[in-house]
Amino acid sequence: MRIYWAFVLGFFILFSCRDQGVPSKNEVIIEGRFIHSRAHVVYFDIIHVDRTEKWDSVILDEKGSFRLRKKIDQPYFLKVYLDEKQFFTVIAKPGDHLYLTGNIRQFKDSYTVEGSPESELIYQYLLKARDHYAKLDSLAVYWENHKYDPRKMHIRDSLDSISKYIYTSHKNYAANLVRDNMSNLGTLFIAYQYFGPTPVLDVETYLPLMDSLVNVLSGLYPQNEHVHHLAMRVKKAKLAKQEEEEIKKRLSPGNPAPNFQMLDKNENTYSLNQFKGKYILLHFWATWSPTSAKELRALKFYHTTYAPRGLVFISVSFDYDRNMWEKVIESEKLSWIQLCDFKHVDSPIAKLYAVKKIPLYYLIDPQGNIVTKAHLLNEIGPTLYKIFFLFPEKRDSAVSSTKKE
Repeated sequence: MRIYWAFVLGFFILFSCRDQGVPSKNEVIIEGRFIHSRAHVVYFDIIHVDRTEKWDSVILDEKGSFRLRKKIDQPYFLKVYLDEKQFFTVIAKPGDHLYLTGNIRQFKDSYTVEGSPESELIYQYLLKARDHYAKLDSLAVYWENHKYDPRKMHIRDSLDSISKYIYTSHKNYAANLVRDNMSNLGTLFIAYQYFGPTPVLDVETYLPLMDSLVNVLSGLYPQNEHVHHLAMRVKKAKLAKQEEEEIKKRLSPGNPAPNFQMLDKNENTYSLNQFKGKYILLHFWATWSPTSAKELRALKFYHTTYAPRGLVFISVSFDYDRNMWEKVIESEKLSWIQLCDFKHVDSPIAKLYAVKKIPLYYLIDPQGNIVTKAHLLNEIGPTLYKIFFLFPEKRDSAVSSTKKE
């Protein structure tokens, strides 16, 4: 009889604990309270990599309270929302008991979460993001109040400097938060966030950190779609970096400059190889680039100085507007070879010569090998001066040996 009553008492205690909010290992309980509610409906959607899936919804009672118990077999990223503008994200794992609170009138900005280390990490990150956004907003307000000040240029430069510091601080905070919580799925949320117009932790810049994160989370959550997606991005970034390093090595001084063919404004075809036996200054630019425009005056001076001494000038533009390109060539009197395929930055030559920033200059010797490269003429000027003025005999020897070949 004692055994019977002990069994009944144990069952009652277990049942009572379950009723009081103890989830089993294959379910989750989400409950909480949002003040100022008038029977609002709160929706829960599962966030997939490429879509959201309807999961459940609750009607808040007269006190703004709710309770939801659901069967789950894997961690879910959940969008909790009133509408498309008022939402926040939590992560629910099997066995979790989440408690959400907040003000229904400021749903996404006032919420708090307990009972889920992953959701609490997201909340911690968002708190810091809100703080940094508030600081940026204060800078904007300060500028609006001082943009007609006599010292406005100094003020603007100071505010820009402070703004850059805030952006850097936010990125560092996010990186450290991820680094200190590598086994927490909430780091995936941080990895996909933007701060202003730019990613907080873009994979290319933070590749070692993202690679380590993927390795840890893949071991803990091998079937999770979000882990898989980040792993794919990391793999793609690794391949891109490897390709970039190979291109950089291929385009280092001493290596052959890749040949190409392109049309000028008169539909004449030019190739790099046709100028073998001469020094070539290969110039990448565009009419829409302010820095390129600033360089044109110096470039014309270099052409006047070095073209009579045998230096071939070839300019390749990344323009997309033929009229604008031809107008600038004419107005600036650019009298050397001007080439363009009007494919903008998608031009094949951009990848061939690893052009990511313009202007860009390559100096090529008579054998067709790269001598040096630079983004500004004054960086490449000393090399040209040595070749054409200090040691012209070496230049002549290089040219004559190529002709014999």
